[in-house]
Amino acid sequence: MKGSQGNVTDYSPGSEALSSGPTDWSICATLGLELCFRDIKTTMGMEYLRCKSPEMARKELLAYLVAHNVIRCIIAEAVGCYDLQLQRVSFKGAVDAFRQTLF
Repeated sequence: MKGSQGNVTDYSPGSEALSSGPTDWSICATLGLELCFRDIKTTMGMEYLRCKSPEMARKELLAYLVAHNVIRCIIAEAVGCYDLQLQRVSFKGAVDAFRQTLF
């Protein structure tokens, strides 16, 4: 597409199959990404980076992303072990349960 300003949601192979009426796959993907950002910022307490230098801020951000992925992996294992639906598992509930086991 020469000269067009497309983005990732313009086309994806098989996107027609993923579309189900009024709920477009790109909207669902965007909402999922926004929920992940909300999980990291609000639920995990990353509203503000506490570091002063850019290098340490990158490290702090990376630590939050790693922790987020660890919790998501734990959720995925629980979904598989207990035959749950992924949408029914609360990220905040998983974070709270994880914090209770640590302290």
